[in-house]
Amino acid sequence: SISSDGLHALLGLAVARGSVVGILRVTQILLRNPQIELYVVPLLHQLAESAELSFQANTQHLKLEIVHCDGGEKDEGTKIDHVLGDVWSTEAYLSADGKTQVNIVIECPDSARIEATSFSLKTVRGANGVKNGLVLACPFDGDFKVEDFSEALASYNHWGREEYDNFRKGSLEEKSKGKLFPVAYFETAPEMDDVEVTVDEVRPARYFVVKILGPRSETAERIGLTNVRCSGYSDVPNRIDDTLLSLMSQAVLLDLSQVG
Repeated sequence: SISSDGLHALLGLAVARGSVVGILRVTQILLRNPQIELYVVPLLHQLAESAELSFQANTQHLKLEIVHCDGGEKDEGTKIDHVLGDVWSTEAYLSADGKTQVNIVIECPDSARIEATSFSLKTVRGANGVKNGLVLACPFDGDFKVEDFSEALASYNHWGREEYDNFRKGSLEEKSKGKLFPVAYFETAPEMDDVEVTVDEVRPARYFVVKILGPRSETAERIGLTNVRCSGYSDVPNRIDDTLLSLMSQAVLLDLSQVG
């Protein structure tokens, strides 16, 4: 006889090994034995985690371009373009006097959409160094016009770790209502110049915003940043999103139901 415990063990092994054939075989048995109850939610979580780890491990360094920066500049030698060098630069971007919050909008010129998995930032030392910030995905396909997003950007000016964590706990429907989608929050240690920012929710987008929320010192008059790098995927069409995966799963089940 077929037991639910046995099927659960088989399915768990198939998921752990990444065996599509094994998963489909268990699915076939379930379809032929509808009386069997199988609790698969933990296994689905395991499968999603395995897929995400594989996705994160095979990223590439993406070429970036600055679309917009609202921080101004201290002088001609401290322009925002300095932060996109292929090697860690010694030339820093310094914002204009009084600009202690800066929105840096970036895109990948080689792709209509990218999926960013992580960002690497290098800040200047001292009071002007970056204290904390957000990464926001902008799933808008047209030309970026700052006047269309100024209100949305300003709504995050006073966010911190608590606000970001509360956002992460919200429903997907509620989170998807805005023009921008927070995908990461970061803080820099006082003695460290580098920060690795892991994206908590990978979402395809044409634009991403690195939002600098403030300098290390409350008395600082500007923000200083040396480098911004991004890793991820530029070939977004090859990445199957959740909706498509759900539709494919339904199609597979329909096909299997026809198997004798």
